Amino acid sequence: MKVLIIGGTGTLSYPLTKLIIANTDMELTLINRGNNLKDIPLDKVNLFKSNINDKDAIETFMKDKHFDVVINFINFYPQEVTRDIQYFKGKCDQYIFISTNVVLNHEAYVNIDETVTVGNRMSLYGQNKALCEKVLHDSKDFPYTIVRPSHTYSESRFPVSVKGKDTWTIFDRILNEKEIIVHDGGQSIWPITHAFDFANLLYSLIGLNSALYENYHIMNPSIITWDNIYQEIATQLNKPYKPYYIETDILSLSSKYNFEEAIKGDKKYSNIFNIDKILELNKGFEFKYGLKEGVRSFLEYMEKHPEFKTIDEVFNTWSDDLIEKHKAFKNNLEI
Repeated sequence: MKVLIIGGTGTLSYPLTKLIIANTDMELTLINRGNNLKDIPLDKVNLFKSNINDKDAIETFMKDKHFDVVINFINFYPQEVTRDIQYFKGKCDQYIFISTNVVLNHEAYVNIDETVTVGNRMSLYGQNKALCEKVLHDSKDFPYTIVRPSHTYSESRFPVSVKGKDTWTIFDRILNEKEIIVHDGGQSIWPITHAFDFANLLYSLIGLNSALYENYHIMNPSIITWDNIYQEIATQLNKPYKPYYIETDILSLSSKYNFEEAIKGDKKYSNIFNIDKILELNKGFEFKYGLKEGVRSFLEYMEKHPEFKTIDEVFNTWSDDLIEKHKAFKNNLEI
């Protein structure tokens, strides 16, 4: 089976790249700009170094080729999907588009499966991904499969909600026993999924005829809250958990950080996912990374790579200032 991945080295795509390389019945080609190939065994893949937007280069590359499956991890806008249809129509038997659960109407639903209505009125990211899906739905004779992950992480990054440029700053605040900002009361239910688990379920859709023109949700369905996530981090760091809760509506007023989309349009709402559709194809599948394993894996990786323990002092200062202002507001509030 011939598989083409656009990307292949990112958080979501790299574990899948590894799985395909390990399968001797699959021949993998990557279209990649070549900026992050240090972990890719180049003797085991066909690499075409290019920007996917270089129309002449891609059309020349594809002129005499046909792939069983094309997987694009890096499309965010509908015109990019339209471009891919022009590139790959008649050149592949299945096109897998990696969308997001942020396309969904999180305000109206808590229990979520593939039948839930698309329509996120606050997240531009979700709206653009929904438009990407619409391009595929409206296409004619183009064999697509849509995959919607949730908050997917890896050994080198871990999900937190209120943050600046990186994740480690939050871990550092916990290590220094400082308060960390948590949106609302920390009790919204949120799915986090390790990229290894995501890749193993995505792998089952490759070359699957029954998956054509279907949507699949792929995420760990374990029911955990943001407080659960932060508490587990504090526990494994052997430090006290000191949350400072601030309402999402206030966080969304920030002119420095786009919490209107990142939290109000996404993480504010509880999401309980039913993933029976993908599990039906993977009888007996067990997620390798629960919350404890995910935190442990991230901390072990960061100990081996201290160069990634960067501190965002701008975010630190912003957090301290907002906490101080919020406390002053509450102290002066008369009801």
